[in-house]
Amino acid sequence: MPNLASLLVDTAARLPRRPAVVLDDTVLSYAELDDLSARAAALLRSAGVRPGDRVALIAPNVPHMPIAYYGILRAGSVVVPLTRC
Repeated sequence: MPNLASLLVDTAARLPRRPAVVLDDTVLSYAELDDLSARAAALLRSAGVRPGDRVALIAPNVPHMPIAYYGILRAGSVVVPLTRC
């Protein structure tokens, strides 16, 4: 069964140049988001994060947030989104 990370990989393969994340003048294509999230996953794994681990994510609505979110999923971990009160 596909998860969000696999859907990103599939979309990046089909529509690599299409915008995935847009904020003001910053535009990340699906290919860029795919690449950056893969790098984030590798960084998490090198830091000892393992599949099934829960990883807290607190981030404003900026381009780094989906990179981290998909990176956590690609590492096989569970995203625990936190909000600031």
